[in-house]
Amino acid sequence: MQPLTELLEHYLSVSPQIAKHTTREHYWRSVRQFAAHLDREPTVADLNDDAIHGFMIAAVRDGLAEATANQRMKQLRALWEWAARRRLVDQFPTLKKMVEPEPLPVAWRPDELQRLFAACAAQTGWIGPHQAATWWLALHWWLYDTGERAAATFSLRREWVDLASGTVRVPAKTRKGGRKAMVYRLRPETVALFTQMMALPSDSGLIWDRPWKEWQCFYKRYRRVVQAAGLPWAKRKTGLHKMRVTVFTMIEAHGGNATTFARHSHRSVTESYIDKAIIAACGAGQWPLEAVRPDSPPPGFWKRLWGRAG
Repeated sequence: MQPLTELLEHYLSVSPQIAKHTTREHYWRSVRQFAAHLDREPTVADLNDDAIHGFMIAAVRDGLAEATANQRMKQLRALWEWAARRRLVDQFPTLKKMVEPEPLPVAWRPDELQRLFAACAAQTGWIGPHQAATWWLALHWWLYDTGERAAATFSLRREWVDLASGTVRVPAKTRKGGRKAMVYRLRPETVALFTQMMALPSDSGLIWDRPWKEWQCFYKRYRRVVQAAGLPWAKRKTGLHKMRVTVFTMIEAHGGNATTFARHSHRSVTESYIDKAIIAACGAGQWPLEAVRPDSPPPGFWKRLWGRAG
């Protein structure tokens, strides 16, 4: 029976829509984790509903989120459907997603943002050719302007930045999914910081030159910045993703549309980035309304009632 690793290698070799290295690695990771669950090398015979559902249930039992289990299933399902269309297996999948609890994103409050930016400005030393304070401030002003993801942020190249117009073009290939490019407008503060950074030579051509590439090194340093601001650090919840949540929440809190800003395909995607506690505190369109009491009729109630009586 053909090993699943061989099937996946064939699948990826003829699937041009799966172009990004990170996406391909996610497929390999799902197959490796499926093998760890089975405690043996999986084969095409293991492409069945019972085996994969058991894999998902075990993943959640081991402490992973339902969304993570569903993502692993999604990749195995794509591989299975491709094999079924080519008649390499007899049946198509009838897999079911696990119910995912609605997320409750938490944004930085304005007072917390002020402390975070102050901590960035107080950083000493150097990161690559840049003063650490300039590097961290530029990063956070950029994130506050754009809400961009970390991977695209650290791929940002100098030639994509137009300092004269204060705009930045981010190609689709550097962003999640590799399909949607973005154009952002920068505040004067961000332009000034980018001007300082781009005045120095760069061998990499990146905005954020750095001597380390591994994410664990970055987050170790970032944790020190957050804690220097006197703010709590929560694993997987206090990284740069929290700035994305903050930006989209602020857009909505001030009457904007974060779905349009982010070019999300569906409103439900945006909802996973909105801190509903901040929106509720703003009061617009929220319940309860102070002016509406238990004995208050709905607007136009008496007019409609009088019309019927007449």
